Amino acid sequence: MSEPSEPTTETTPLTIDRAGGRGLRPGSGRAKVLFVDCDGLRLDKLVEASTPHLDQLRASGTFGPSYIQDSALAGTSSGPGHSNLLCGVWPDKHRVLGNDFLDHDLATYPDLFTLLRRTRPETSIFSTLDWAPLNDFLLGDADVRLQQYGPDAATTDRQSTDAAVEALGVDDPDLTFVYLHDADWSGHAHGSESAAYIEAIERVDACIGRLVEAVRARPSYDEEDWLILASTDHGQFGRGHGADQHVVRTIWVLASGPGIPVDPDSAREWRQVDLVPTVLRHLDVAIDPAWGLDGVAIGTPSDDPFAAVPLDRKPVEGFARADHCGGWTHELPEAWAVDDDSEGFEEFRGWRLMSGEFWATADGDTDIPRWFGSGRGSFVRSRGPIAVADPGAGGSAAFDSTLWSPFGLVDGDRAEASFVHHHRRFSGDGHHVAEVLLEREGSAPEVVWSAPTRESFEISTPVTLTVTTAGAPRVRIGFRLVTDGPTGYWAIASPAVTTS
Repeated sequence: MSEPSEPTTETTPLTIDRAGGRGLRPGSGRAKVLFVDCDGLRLDKLVEASTPHLDQLRASGTFGPSYIQDSALAGTSSGPGHSNLLCGVWPDKHRVLGNDFLDHDLATYPDLFTLLRRTRPETSIFSTLDWAPLNDFLLGDADVRLQQYGPDAATTDRQSTDAAVEALGVDDPDLTFVYLHDADWSGHAHGSESAAYIEAIERVDACIGRLVEAVRARPSYDEEDWLILASTDHGQFGRGHGADQHVVRTIWVLASGPGIPVDPDSAREWRQVDLVPTVLRHLDVAIDPAWGLDGVAIGTPSDDPFAAVPLDRKPVEGFARADHCGGWTHELPEAWAVDDDSEGFEEFRGWRLMSGEFWATADGDTDIPRWFGSGRGSFVRSRGPIAVADPGAGGSAAFDSTLWSPFGLVDGDRAEASFVHHHRRFSGDGHHVAEVLLEREGSAPEVVWSAPTRESFEISTPVTLTVTTAGAPRVRIGFRLVTDGPTGYWAIASPAVTTS
């Protein structure tokens, strides 16, 4: 639960003592960012509520559903969610696994404020919020970093909005960060299915409207380039954050401004970790690969061959589909192929392309998911269609399927195969083989990588393999899963083969 740590009737006003050298430094350029972090705001209830200000931003930018990790990677609580949003990496890197921030690794994977201070120290940063752990543990140095207090989140949201409107009106922040808490607070107090929760969402929208109005009322607005971002840390379930339920793991991402495509119903899944690189791109900060960011700037074209394959919302044999969870298809990218000798439900009979949330979701409702505790929902480093081999989901007693890439011309004696995978071998008996094959044209395939045959779980892990081409004119790779029952699963995203 995220709530003000010291609910009182105090107010923290915005005070800027220019004579004393404190407060906001002058802005450093035309590029400006408004980043609004809306705690605990469920997507389905956002759609249900009246939100004219968010709707206007959506119409001029990119908006779509996205998903956070399930409990295999971290809890669906505020600490991990805000750290995803503000650090640009997933919980297996920042190590914020709960609201206590114990044993984190924010020194290695710092927040956006800290990155800007290191790379662009002249950046003028204004921040206001009421949930103290963000100031205590997560957010680094800002010119003005306010901590609001009040009897409820509607009050503290109003205080934060007042302070940000003042800063936007009388000063020149490059980055304005505003945390709005009302939806989460109301969900805990009244339940996320209540009328009070809808009313809180509408108050959040009104705050966003005031912030956008303050941006557009700036005397220098016509000479500035404003990027506006908004998202949430998690959904809600009942009066809490639930666990792996679809409505808890479903979030949303909104972006509007220069470099953002107009895509108000985005089929491409932009993730929480994409907001930091989007801000850095807008502020013209070169991203160092050594930072290990997991995100990409919103609007970046995909080089994943699966991304071009449309997912049909087909009828399914095995289970019903939850809202916003995408679909599946028999189709493959051009020149890809599947060799298959499997049984079970059609949507899981051998390798299939599907959305990650279609694979992970419950039986179409908000109750305990069908896959509760399975970890299927933590394939967070995918962002479009993924290839899935899952005999357990398909009800199969026999599974033998290989997904083959196209043959690629060889220019040299080595090739590099890379992919991101999500592989689990459950405990217990049973035959289970997951392996990557290399086929040199004219020769039999050989195994170049294999997963452990014992109980194991590789969560959303990048893999790079370097293999010899042995003079072959063309090579391809295959992903083969063979089991004699529901011994585990394997999912693949972003496969690529390069030769040199």
